[in-house]
Amino acid sequence: MNSSVLAPLLLALLALAAGARPAGPQQSDSAKQPPSAEAVADGRAPAGWKRYRFGAPALFTVLLPRPPALLPGQPPEGDGKLWSWGYYSSSDTAAYVLNYWLDAAEGAARKSEREKRTTYNNFAAGFANGLLRGGRFGPAARSVVLGERRVRIGGAEAFERDFAVGEHHFGRLRTVFAGEHMLTVSAVWLKDGPAAERAVFFDSLTLEMARGEVTGTDPLAGWKRYEPGDRAFSIVLPAEPSIEVKPAAANSPAGTYYRVVGEDDFYIVAHVPRAPVEVGRLTPAQSEFFYEQVFKAVVEKLKQDLKREGVAAELVPQSRRAATVGGLPGREQTFTLGGGAVEVRLQAAFAGEEFFSVLVSWPLEVPLGTRDAFLKSFKINLPPPPATRR
Repeated sequence: MNSSVLAPLLLALLALAAGARPAGPQQSDSAKQPPSAEAVADGRAPAGWKRYRFGAPALFTVLLPRPPALLPGQPPEGDGKLWSWGYYSSSDTAAYVLNYWLDAAEGAARKSEREKRTTYNNFAAGFANGLLRGGRFGPAARSVVLGERRVRIGGAEAFERDFAVGEHHFGRLRTVFAGEHMLTVSAVWLKDGPAAERAVFFDSLTLEMARGEVTGTDPLAGWKRYEPGDRAFSIVLPAEPSIEVKPAAANSPAGTYYRVVGEDDFYIVAHVPRAPVEVGRLTPAQSEFFYEQVFKAVVEKLKQDLKREGVAAELVPQSRRAATVGGLPGREQTFTLGGGAVEVRLQAAFAGEEFFSVLVSWPLEVPLGTRDAFLKSFKINLPPPPATRR
């Protein structure tokens, strides 16, 4: 689709949030930040597409053809109880919009079926008006509902509507309620655009907000918090770990390794009490170089272990980023195995001269909310500061 055809789609969809805002005074709340959008590993994504995780902990994930951008002119608004944000992405034949709401006053879980239907209908009406505003699809263009149905997304029931706009475009609007959250995903495309692309977008949506603390359930239910004898850290694990103490060797300092190995997943925490360097005293460039060397060593060891176990799958690097690890600044590296069916995450951080890392592998079928909750459960217990003499 050339820019002259794609532009009206994007411009029309900018009106989504405005068309669905409830009546009443609303004011900017700069303290409420929009959910982050970060690319995450998904080896099954079509060529050119990536899975994006919104929020930390995750609220929802979806496959998109290009990185999502906040809708311009749509700042977070609210009276201290209601906020909304819109994101858009596009391919050569379609425009995609996600509109996320956080309603702390009228949590969707407390809405009756009639209230949900009313909220959805109001949003859908604003959506249609926004598409037609300004005559972008022709002066006589109309939005015609082609069908409505109820669908399920991640265990939550959603409203879905198909429609035509003008003579050359079709669209779909899907709205789901979960806890205090409402999410609307929509697409508008040329009528001869590939159906497979739209199926990728809508079928890829996962609702992490429907799990975990958002709905009052614990994604790590049945797991137990573990703390070693020296109380250097604590973490929630699915079982009691085995412990291996490794003495110092020519190229590696002494350390202790805590492992839990399941049928298709594993969890390893490493603690090195005296690392060769204290990262806090390095320059940023030196610190980055040191993390690079640490990650290379861990990855090489993992490859050797996989080979020894007869696993022929290739370990493919995905993304590296700064991350909070155990409550401290650190780094995270993500990989995939088995053609993208398995995710491997490595996190590392320094606390003075102590080094900590968490290495975990799990199938992508494991909910992202569970994965995030596990890594978030890791806590580094800093020693108290030395007493000051008087």
